[in-house]
Formats: sequence, structure tokens, C-alpha cells
Amino acid sequence: EDSMTSAQFPDRITALRFAETSKVPTLLELQALFSSFESEIVESGKIELLDLPVVALDGKTSPKQVLRIGTFSAMDERGNYLAWDLSKQQLSELPTQPSETFSQIPQLDTAIPTTLLIDPTRGELFALLDREPTLQERIAQGGNIGYIIIALGLIGLLIGLYQLLKLLKAELGVRKQLQSQDLRQDNPLGRVLHAVKSADVENDNDALELKVDEAVMAELANLEQGQSFLKLLAAVAPLLGLLGTVVGMIATFQSISVFGTSDPKLMASGISQALMTTVLGLVVAVPILFAHSVLTSRSRRIVQILQQKSFGALGSLNQTDSKAA
Repeated sequence: EDSMTSAQFPDRITALRFAETSKVPTLLELQALFSSFESEIVESGKIELLDLPVVALDGKTSPKQVLRIGTFSAMDERGNYLAWDLSKQQLSELPTQPSETFSQIPQLDTAIPTTLLIDPTRGELFALLDREPTLQERIAQGGNIGYIIIALGLIGLLIGLYQLLKLLKAELGVRKQLQSQDLRQDNPLGRVLHAVKSADVENDNDALELKVDEAVMAELANLEQGQSFLKLLAAVAPLLGLLGTVVGMIATFQSISVFGTSDPKLMASGISQALMTTVLGLVVAVPILFAHSVLTSRSRRIVQILQQKSFGALGSLNQTDSKAA
């Protein structure tokens, strides 16, 4: 009854009913038992295409083309793995399918080698797939601290995207300004050069340099806006993960002190929270660190251009003043 070959040989179960009784089996019954064992051994080495009734996920039974791989696994024509339902003595579709499956059984008709997954435990491993938690369930295992970490990650993502778009716009404006002689106020370089040329300072190099530094620092503050907060988020996220780990371990030890170690399921929630908060903290911190590095390098590149061009304009003003003198 436990073998999926019973779907192909349903009469075999009737012939073996004597095993459930306490009477002495007859010679014919012993021969039927030996024949069943021999048939099971032979069928365990076969890969066959069969037309068998299959119970779908909605509970409806319909005949389908089934590929039986020995006594280990079976799948329908769409490549969905099937499980042997012992209570109904029928094949039923697995609620959760393995990630690595092929799409159609007709692939086996070609000469191209095909990789198939088999379950040597006859369905127990595939049954564990339905118990594997989903992404939402794993996030919920992190508890309130996990949700706080995710919220900080989303905030960091929004700030990073906003800053990246702003820096890209600033870079585009600087490039256009480098190719134009007209000073425009819609880009950092244009504003700095305009501040240099409009400085009301005569024959005072120190005052001119101070004016240039003020203009560059004003643009620097705008370009680096939000980067320090991103760096803070990258440092806080792992610390919150560590906090969640401590909270989860405290909950685990509390359950051990109350219920003992007889039931590991009572400790699972605390351990899950301890692990998931650590994972979430690292998952949030690593991308934010990369984003901070990218934004910092881009803003520094723009500031270098501003400094070079502004001091170049300052030198031109000094040469003009010396010639006029």
C-alpha cells in the first residue's frame, strides 16, 4: 500500500489482505506474496509512462499521463511532481513543487539527456517542501525588530535613489556647463563660477579665495546631503540585528526554563527571531554601504571639478587685474 506501484497494480493489494489476519496463509497466498515482492523489485528499476488517475490541488480527480520513476517519484505531463496518497490509494499533485524541474515530459522522447529529481525517501523529502516557510513567514519570524530593520532599509533605499538621481542631474549640468561659455545657474559649476566672477573684491587674492571656498562649500553641502544618514543606517542595521538576536535568545532561555527541553518546537520561535534579525540587519546594511560608497565617489568627483574650474577662473581674474594694472 505504501508503494506508488499500487496505482498501476491495484489488484495486488486484494491478494495480500491475508497479511492483516492471524490465520496461517495458504500456499497460493504465499506464492502471491512472493510474486508481489518480485514485481516490486522489477518495477523499482523501471521508468514508465502510464495513464493513471491523479488528484489535483482542487480535489478533482482526472486521468493524466504519468511518468513513474521506479518506486521513488512520479510526475504528470506538465512536469509537476506527484505524491502517493496512502489514504486514497491515488497519486496527488504536490502543493509545493521543487525549484528545479523540467517543463514537459515529451523532453524524454528526444536524445537530449534530461536531469530528473527523485526522492529516495519515497515522498518524505518532497513533503518537507510544503513546510518550508515563505519569504513573508521568514520576515514575520524577525518580529517587531525585524520590521524596524526593514523600514530603515526602505528609508535608506529611498534616500539613496533620490541622492543618486540628484547627483546624476548635477553631473549632466556640469558637463553641459563645461561645453558652454555662458554661465547657467541650474548646475553647481555655473553657480560657483558666477559667484567668482561676481565677487565684489578688488586686488585681494585672499578675499577671492575665501569667496571661492564659500561657493564650493555651499555646493558640497548640497551634494553630500543624506550621505551621513546613509552611513548611520548602515551602522545601525547590524546593531538592531544583534539586539534581535539577544531578544530571541532571551525568549529561548525563558521557554527552556518554563517547559524544559522536551519539545524543541517551543524554542524554535526564539531561535528563528535571533537568526532572522541578524540576517535582516546584514541584508540591509551591505547594500546601504555600497550605495554610500557610490554616492560619495560621485560627489567627490563633482567637487574636484568645481575646485579645478573655480581656481582656474580665479587665476584668470588675477591675470586680468595684473594686465589692467
